[in-house]
Amino acid sequence: MKVTILGSGTYVPELNKCTASYLIQTEKNNLLFDFGRGCTNQLLKKGIQYYAIDTIFITHMHADHLVELGPFLHIAKSEPSGAEKRTKDLTIYGPKGIIESVQHLEEAYGIAKRNPKHKVEVIELKPGQSIEGEDWEFTCYEAVHVPTMACLSFRIESGGKAFAFSGDTEYCPGLRECCKDANLAILEASLPAKETYKGHMSGKDAGMVAQQSGVKKLVLTHIGPNDDENERKSEAETAFKGQIFLAEDLMDFEL
Repeated sequence: MKVTILGSGTYVPELNKCTASYLIQTEKNNLLFDFGRGCTNQLLKKGIQYYAIDTIFITHMHADHLVELGPFLHIAKSEPSGAEKRTKDLTIYGPKGIIESVQHLEEAYGIAKRNPKHKVEVIELKPGQSIEGEDWEFTCYEAVHVPTMACLSFRIESGGKAFAFSGDTEYCPGLRECCKDANLAILEASLPAKETYKGHMSGKDAGMVAQQSGVKKLVLTHIGPNDDENERKSEAETAFKGQIFLAEDLMDFEL
């Protein structure tokens, strides 16, 4: 299994960072965790065509995590620009509200009534739900981000390896379970340790989750342009004794 960071930024624009999106490649599938701004072009930089993506998982419906899903759907349901090049159906998973969100996007782009050869299916997930793919197994967990929408954290296993992704969340029990013995965990570290704002984590929080869960490698992501990334890493090092990386767009991890 290979994990590529397509976008590691926040909703605040940065020249060298797209927003949240992570490519997971197994022997048989190309999957995405979140679909942030700029990630379609990032896929092309990695030699992955848009029509090769067959499964998309969305953690929550904030713009920086799904803003490029609408344009992608436009391509996926249009001929001759992309739909005819698909070899598999496209499945989109997300928390409660994802079906309605996709319906609104399709109506806005005028593609709601299009029926390409390979169908587009949208499925809502509940915390604790698992899905088996061709050569992977996925489980989602409750994330604690904002009270106005359902939010999830993700775990995927393939070839005896495990990858965990926090999405946006504060320190919570579900995230520790999600990260248990993961070979790689990409966790948000939006806040400085001294900040008491809820709904996000600090570097120290991310380090604590990784240490308590037995994570092998920790990647800190979702750090804004006005924040000190090295400070976040130093915070994480006070709690986690394994390898720590600062997320960079187009960074690869072979598991």
